[in-house]
Amino acid sequence: MCMISGNGSFELGSSVNFPLLIVYFAGFLIQGGAEEIMNRGFLMVSLRNSFRNNKLRNVWAVLISSYIFAMLHGLNPGMTILSVLNLFGAGVFFAVLFIRFDNIWICWAAHTAWNFFQGHILGTYVSGLPSPVSIFIFNDSGNQIINGGSFGFEGGLMVSCVQLLVIALLIFLPSKRKGPDSKTAEPA
Repeated sequence: MCMISGNGSFELGSSVNFPLLIVYFAGFLIQGGAEEIMNRGFLMVSLRNSFRNNKLRNVWAVLISSYIFAMLHGLNPGMTILSVLNLFGAGVFFAVLFIRFDNIWICWAAHTAWNFFQGHILGTYVSGLPSPVSIFIFNDSGNQIINGGSFGFEGGLMVSCVQLLVIALLIFLPSKRKGPDSKTAEPA
C-alpha cells in the first residue's frame, strides 16, 4: 500500500544471511510468545475474570490490556502519538483475535509473523527498532505519517486503516466454528 501510494519502495537486500534470519525468527517466536502470554494469556484473562459480573467485561479487558500493551513499547525510539495509537490498535487486534478463537497460539503466531515479516522480510523498523538483516530493504520515501518513517509501518496511517478493517472483520463476520453443542459460535 505504501508503494502504490508512492510513500515507499523496496529493494532487494545485497546479501541475505539465511542462518541469521532463522536465529532472528527464533528470537521473535520467544518475544511474540512472551508478550502474548503476558498480555492476553495472563492480563486479559485476569481482567475478564475480575469483571465477571459486568456485561462489558470483554470490552474492559480488551481496552485495559491493549493500553498496557501500547505502554510497554512507550520508550521505543521514534515513538509518536500515531504509533502509540497503532500499538493500542495492535493490542485490540490481538485481544479480539484471542476472544474470537479462544486460542493464545493464534495470537502468538500472528504477533511473531507480524514482527518477523515486517523487519526481516520487508526490511522496515519494528516498533522503532532497526532490523540488521532482511531480504528486502524498505526506503521510506514520501509521507512518514503514511508509511511510519523511523518507527516502521506501525507508526503510519496505512497500518491504522488495515487494523480498523481487520478488527471490524473479526468482530462482525460470523464464525464458522462449531462449539461443543454443535451450534455455530458467534464472536464474543
